[in-house]
Amino acid sequence: MRVLMVLCCAGMPACQGIIGDTPASLAGADTSERPFVLGDQHTAIGVRRLTRAELGATIEDLLGVAGAETSLPPDQTIAFLSNNAHGLKVGLGDVEALARMSEAVAAEAVTSIELPLGCAVATLGADCYDAFAADFLPRAFRRPASDAELERYRALFDATRELDGDEDALAAVIAAVLQSPGFLYRTEIGDGGELTSWEIASRLSYLVWGTMPDNELLAAAAADRLRSPDSREAQLRRLLASSRAQANVSRFVLEWLGLGDARLSRKDPSVLDGLPADFEASTRAETRAFIEDTLVTSAGTVETLYASTHSFLNATLAAFYGVPGIAGDDLRRVSLPSRERRGLLTQASIFTAHAKELGYSVVQVGRFVRERVLCQELPPPPDDADTTLPAPPAGTRWSYREQFEAHAKEPICKGCHAFLDPPGYAFLPYDPVGRYRERDEHGEPFDTKGELIELDGGSAPFADAADFTTLIAGSNAAKDCFATMFHQWAYGRALAREDLDAFAPLRDDFATSGGQFTGLLTALVRAPEFTKPGPTR
Repeated sequence: MRVLMVLCCAGMPACQGIIGDTPASLAGADTSERPFVLGDQHTAIGVRRLTRAELGATIEDLLGVAGAETSLPPDQTIAFLSNNAHGLKVGLGDVEALARMSEAVAAEAVTSIELPLGCAVATLGADCYDAFAADFLPRAFRRPASDAELERYRALFDATRELDGDEDALAAVIAAVLQSPGFLYRTEIGDGGELTSWEIASRLSYLVWGTMPDNELLAAAAADRLRSPDSREAQLRRLLASSRAQANVSRFVLEWLGLGDARLSRKDPSVLDGLPADFEASTRAETRAFIEDTLVTSAGTVETLYASTHSFLNATLAAFYGVPGIAGDDLRRVSLPSRERRGLLTQASIFTAHAKELGYSVVQVGRFVRERVLCQELPPPPDDADTTLPAPPAGTRWSYREQFEAHAKEPICKGCHAFLDPPGYAFLPYDPVGRYRERDEHGEPFDTKGELIELDGGSAPFADAADFTTLIAGSNAAKDCFATMFHQWAYGRALAREDLDAFAPLRDDFATSGGQFTGLLTALVRAPEFTKPGPTR
């Protein structure tokens, strides 16, 4: 089959009119007292290319071919997320990769695709092709196909069939569709200030499932039922009952918290001694299962996410965490030692992703908590700052913490380290893969006490990681951060000034509920803004 490169949007930028700098997080922002600066990633631009993950899931649902996305380059992340429309540009290298992927997918699909009217691929014929196209194109485009589109793909089928036969002709059409803007892009342009029913269906499906709308959602769009908040909520509840919803919510949290980077290959070999071969896979599975159960299956809260005393372990992780009586490879819900393990922030995957290659880093973990968990901005260190830790006086020894405390006393460093270091101190007993240790490098108990400043407008003391995670779980800052990041995930852009009026009530209700995720999602889907292209278009 000839390679087709028909992507007419090749080189098309994902946005125009970019101005200013990326905005500060809105989490906890009191916009009545401080100005909000519009940033370059806030604009609702009307089209959103499917992400790599969305492409793979959509192709699998459309054609039954799994793993197509693995041949594509990774997406650019903006503010930790891969689905910001401003980062989803298409360059020439992307066009070539999409062309190769589309050809490979089409060649595999024609060997197993189910055709209407009892037709066979090798002897498809014009009538059978027309019946196939009448079903395939609307599902691929997530909207009705126009007469012009049907005619154009029919012409491609006829021309290729004459040269290469029915099977190659069908494969050529499939490959062309997979490279078309109608497939690769989700439109959110609307009509008269409102999204079309088809656009609402796609926005809902990709938000909850990360893939194309199913037949029931498409039928609701065809009947124009999705403009009603009650109808959207009913569809939401149906979608949430599927395991696809759990997997997509997990993908959001993993991206936002940077847990996709939790790879043992980045660690120094010395810290990997004694780890079984399935350790990395087990930690990934634990974190995914915990997120999915906490936020979706159990309709839990942000407080549960950060302060729960249970997780999901198999024999490998149970031995690692010191939990007796667990056998086998399958994950089981297990109660954990509450002072050592509490919530997501003490799981092994956190340290595999955010600790250094060889040793623990107070600053690195502190930055993770401040930037990702609390959505607080951190300035870069001054150009003339010396970031090396001081050596102890002759004849004395300092613990790792004591070195940091001495460094933080330097005038140029004091402000930032008072902000960064305490969160890092809380997790000192955990090594680069998350092992819990009772004593430091000198055989002394770890000093994990500290005071967390700039939390909900005040500060609070903590004794250890368990206390610290409890503070985080109960804070409005953590709930605001979660709500802000999920709002940006939902709309594929950073929040702008015009979003605030709509977002503030959702954020406040979310905090009042303790941060119940399904409540936030329901309120977002019911909101009038869910049916609009965006206030900044």
